[in-house]
Amino acid sequence: PRARRYARNELRIYREFPELAARGVGHPRVLRLTDGLSALDEERLGGDVGAEPPTEALSSCGVILWLEPVVGYSQLSPLAPKQAAVVLRAAARLHAATWEDAALLTRSADRLQHPGGSFALAIRNPAELDRIEQNWETFKRNFREAAPSGFFRAPGIA
Repeated sequence: PRARRYARNELRIYREFPELAARGVGHPRVLRLTDGLSALDEERLGGDVGAEPPTEALSSCGVILWLEPVVGYSQLSPLAPKQAAVVLRAAARLHAATWEDAALLTRSADRLQHPGGSFALAIRNPAELDRIEQNWETFKRNFREAAPSGFFRAPGIA
C-alpha cells in the first residue's frame, strides 16, 4: 500500500500540476500514464497505516508510468558535489515556482502526500525505521570527509 501511495502522489503531480513545468520545474516527459488506484481514491495520502484499504481491494491496484529516459546522467551515492548542486537547484526551482501561491499550495496540500511526502517518519517502511540508527552511522561514515569540521558533533546531531 505504501508504494501505491507514492505512485499515486507522483501520478497526481504529472496530471494535476502542469503549471509547474511552465514555472521552470523540469521533469522527464510522460509517455504513458495509466493507473488502477481506485481503492485509494477516497483515502488521504499518508496517515495511519491501519487506515489502509483491505488487501482484496489493493490486489487490483497498479500503475504504469512510462517516462522518457534521462540520458547521460547517473546518480552516485554519496552524491558528487556537482550532482548535489543539481539537486539543490532543482529543489530551489520547485520552491520558487510555488512561492506565495496560496491557491497552488492549498491544492497541493489537499492532493499530494501528507504529511511531508515520503520523508515523513509516519509513512516510512517500519523495517527501515528499525535500521535508522545503523543507517545514520553509515551516513556519517560516508560523508565524514565531505562534511565541515565538527559537523556531526553539532548540538542536536548525534
